[in-house]
Amino acid sequence: MKKRNICKAALPLLLSFAMLAAAGCGEESSSASSAAQQGTATASSQQGGKAESSSQQASQTPPTAVPTAEPTPAVTEAPTEEPTPEPTPVTELTPPPEENLPDGTVHTPLTPVGSVFITENKAYSPYYFASSSGDAYAAMLNTVAAALPGVRTSSILAPTSMAVCLGDEIQATLECSDEAWAIEYTYSMVAEPVTAVRILDTLKRHNAEYLFFGTDHHWTQLGAYYAYRDWCYSTGRVPHELAEYQQMVNDGFLGLFYYYSDYSDILAANPDTVYAYIPIGTNDMTIIYNDGEQYPSQVVRDMSAEDSGTKYSAFIGGDQPLCAIHNPGITDGSACILIKDSFGNAFAPFLVDHFENVYVVDYRYYEGNLTAFAQEHGVTDLVILTNVDEILQSTADTILAMF
Repeated sequence: MKKRNICKAALPLLLSFAMLAAAGCGEESSSASSAAQQGTATASSQQGGKAESSSQQASQTPPTAVPTAEPTPAVTEAPTEEPTPEPTPVTELTPPPEENLPDGTVHTPLTPVGSVFITENKAYSPYYFASSSGDAYAAMLNTVAAALPGVRTSSILAPTSMAVCLGDEIQATLECSDEAWAIEYTYSMVAEPVTAVRILDTLKRHNAEYLFFGTDHHWTQLGAYYAYRDWCYSTGRVPHELAEYQQMVNDGFLGLFYYYSDYSDILAANPDTVYAYIPIGTNDMTIIYNDGEQYPSQVVRDMSAEDSGTKYSAFIGGDQPLCAIHNPGITDGSACILIKDSFGNAFAPFLVDHFENVYVVDYRYYEGNLTAFAQEHGVTDLVILTNVDEILQSTADTILAMF
């Protein structure tokens, strides 16, 4: 009885010890958890985040990281606008070497007659240049080229007969400007992609030939041919030889200098001859006026029966707003615009055999928008040809107004 009673008495005491032990373990676990939560909260507070309650932190145990597949790159749609085209690069060709040519430089003193000067039965007129005009002309060339991206743009400045044919000492008596310097000054400000075609030295080498009329300020078509040949070499083309063309002859030409000389007897006794070279591919042309009217014509026409003062109109019918020439022998889609003054008239026929379509624009008369025209007609090349007397602010403004 005593043993049983002792066991009964000891049982509550043992249970009490067990409960106390269990309570102690629970307090240690709770303390550890509390410390961990405080550490996390402190770290979060130090990082500028809000401290969360211990129960929230306990429920946000980070999951085990699982490797993910590489993301599929997004598909980028093609741009809706076409990239700005660049002119097709050309390789400048080296002209063939020329044999020693005779020197035709004139050293005979000049005689003033009317508003021109005459020597050796030919008339000349002095040239004057202002650098501000060169600035404006060069800026025009750069602006036009920028307005027609993808179009190869060339500039040709035609010199006067004075610079090509007269000796320096004779030019000095006129106290006029140096054309070589004026051209180089202007071209020194021309930037790519404009091709500046320098033709003065070529013409001077050939000045014993019939390059300029004696009674008129224009060059002959032979002078224009040498300019065309240099343009070909500068733009990577092979020029045609003069022997490939059929020639047309118009005698008895008395040009502008004849009238400026007050109808000089010397010039009247020495009229000019207009030699014209017919294009190989076609001689057909359409003249287009600003009101839209069109008339068939010829690139080179017979002027032998016409008045003596009009024979230079043998080339593209004279000064027309717009002439369109289609060469059926070329089918590559090439098209060229020639912006010109009257010096470009004799140059235009040589372009015909290099393009499917040639558009000749006289900037003094054309009233359309050439930016839109070039886009509509798929123009690939642009040539701007004026004589040096047209290196002017007014010329630059007039040409820019077309773009």
